Amino acid sequence: MELFEIDQFNIDQEGSIIPPDVAENIGRLCFHGMVTGKDTQCGGIVWSYKNAEEEEKDTESEIVWFFGEGKEVLDNLLGAYRSQIEDELTVVSKIELPMDKEASLLGEALSGVGFEIENAESIDVYVTVEDIKGLKLVKKKPAFYIKPLSEVEYRQYKNGITDVMFHGRKGLLEDIAWISKEWFEQDVSSCVILDGKVKGFFLIHKTPTGTLVLELLFAVDIDPKKTVLNLLRFSAREVIKRYPPETKILIRRHSSNVNALVKNLFPDKKGDIVMSGVRQEK
Repeated sequence: MELFEIDQFNIDQEGSIIPPDVAENIGRLCFHGMVTGKDTQCGGIVWSYKNAEEEEKDTESEIVWFFGEGKEVLDNLLGAYRSQIEDELTVVSKIELPMDKEASLLGEALSGVGFEIENAESIDVYVTVEDIKGLKLVKKKPAFYIKPLSEVEYRQYKNGITDVMFHGRKGLLEDIAWISKEWFEQDVSSCVILDGKVKGFFLIHKTPTGTLVLELLFAVDIDPKKTVLNLLRFSAREVIKRYPPETKILIRRHSSNVNALVKNLFPDKKGDIVMSGVRQEK
């Protein structure tokens, strides 16, 4: 079966099967994908690496999209995927899939190659702009030192990102050093500006389908909790002004800090029940 590796140069010709919110990431340093040839049953797989650039940490892989028309297609894709991740010395693979009509077939294919499959709550939580309107924090004005990303010069942005990386923070952005300032929503993403330097970020990206993704929230300050609150306050107020109430906002609970934040702000919100899988590679 013919498989094509997808990159930024052939995504438009070969990658039409990939959902747009996934496809937009192809070409980023940590994202990789493969699809079947046009003369075969269609299918594809896209994954991202975590810690691949950090020698002192184990490399992990997360399959972010997986689809195939039949067992043969799925088996071939998973075989090609395994060959690819072996080159990166990956120690563990993870996946979350929606509980839709394809779940049973995909689950069988994953189980057949060693994934441990279970139903679990997703690490992703979705809220809406309407939900944001009900937060107490939006009632007060943010501190004077919080500015929209649009007012930050390129040099300030890059220096701020360097500072974030120095403190070992990446948010959802494994390739944060290579992400352009324009990737983020300029008027709702916010920054801490003190003495002309960026001392904190709340970076928000809008996907092709219109979902707002909270990518990074971090502050370096004497009182970081207070500063983070002000970043949240500024961005929340701007989101309410600029987006319809039904706009979806994705919060990925990738750390204990983010999990605690979601519990505090949205105690009644839960992730969907998904098919979760993990496989030890080494």
